[in-house]
Amino acid sequence: MKWSGLTAVDAKRGLELVKAGLSQEIVDRRAYWFSTIGPSAKMKAFAAAKTPVAFLLPNYDEFTVGYRNDGGAFEAPSPQMIYNPLVVVNGRIVGTWRRTLKKNVVDIAFSIFARLGKAETRSIAAAARQYGAFLNLTVVLA
Repeated sequence: MKWSGLTAVDAKRGLELVKAGLSQEIVDRRAYWFSTIGPSAKMKAFAAAKTPVAFLLPNYDEFTVGYRNDGGAFEAPSPQMIYNPLVVVNGRIVGTWRRTLKKNVVDIAFSIFARLGKAETRSIAAAARQYGAFLNLTVVLA
C-alpha cells in the first residue's frame, strides 16, 4: 500500500466496498484477493497448465512492488532487482530481461539466475515472441 499512498485503514475500507466482486485465496496463512473475472481465473489456469507459463514483466510491476510480502516469488540475488524488467516462470522470478528496439527488430537479452529446464526456456522464448508480436517487430533473442 505504500506505493499507492493509501493508509491501511483506507485500503481496508476500499476492500470492504468491493469484496462482493472478489474471491479470496489463502496462501501461507495470508489472504490474497482477486477479481472474480480475469486474473483469478488466469492464475488457476496457470497452476493447472501442463507446460510452464512465462511472462516478461516491466520494471516496477505490481507483481513485485504491489505487496509488502512477495509470497515467496522472489529468489533473486538482490531485492534491488525489482527495479529491472523481470522474467517470471510459473509465478517465480527467474531472471531479468532487456530490450533494444531497432527499425524492424527488437533484440531481447536475458540474465537468468535460476536453473531452468528446456520447457521453461521454451516458455520464455514464447513470451518474448508474444512481446515482439505486440510491438509488431521480429524478435531476436540474445
